[in-house]
Amino acid sequence: MRVENKPLEARSRRHVIRMAARLGAAATFTALASKASQAAGRHSDPEFCDPVCLVRGSFIETAAGDVAIEHLAAGDLIRTEDGRFTPVRWIGRRSYAKPADVLWPRNVDPVLVKASAVAPGVPSRDLLLSPQHALFLDGYLIPVMFLINGATIRQGAYDDDGLEYFHVECDAHEVMFAHGLPVETLRIHDDYEFFDNSAEHAGPSHARAEAYAPVLGYPGVRADALGLLRSIASVCVDVRDPIQVAYDRIAARAPFLAREPVTLC
Repeated sequence: MRVENKPLEARSRRHVIRMAARLGAAATFTALASKASQAAGRHSDPEFCDPVCLVRGSFIETAAGDVAIEHLAAGDLIRTEDGRFTPVRWIGRRSYAKPADVLWPRNVDPVLVKASAVAPGVPSRDLLLSPQHALFLDGYLIPVMFLINGATIRQGAYDDDGLEYFHVECDAHEVMFAHGLPVETLRIHDDYEFFDNSAEHAGPSHARAEAYAPVLGYPGVRADALGLLRSIASVCVDVRDPIQVAYDRIAARAPFLAREPVTLC
């Protein structure tokens, strides 16, 4: 006798779609790379660096209320996930531009997280952030690119030809709130030269220190394929990894999202 388990089968289908989308994105990126390099601005070449930032207009929770990220300044106190208020050390800024007939490269194209996509009222309004910017979910830092479901979390929603990304640096790697959604602060891995305003940085940073929480991901096609096998195996026994658990929970909310009230900031 065959036992139906529709939720688990749905998870497998979602992961197959997700893997195919990422493989397709890699092929699309290769095709677009030459055109993308025509974009104006110091960091327009997608092979030069991957942005890990929030789009202009993102509101960050501070001791003085919600403040647009572009209006934050050194010394402002932002609320952290563990309930503290910690000072901003520096705000990094990157600008991109592209011709009107060129698509944004996949590693630059902002990811839209719809209002209430993660939980009721979280985020409180639509949020745009770079694909590699991590959300803090279930005790892990998960780059938003691994949570794209094509509905409530998706790319292709940003249609302007100019784009500004901003990032918040504190004395250590932290988790702050953007539209009520817990997201990471800057954790520099290389050098500040990737920011347009690197000359404004006031010296060595401690933000290179240990990550606030484990950072998850699928580094390459092999890791993605192993994730696919894990998701398929979950039809029989749940062996999903934390990314898949978060992905499935968020994707399952999508059909009901329109019926939930949204609290705007």
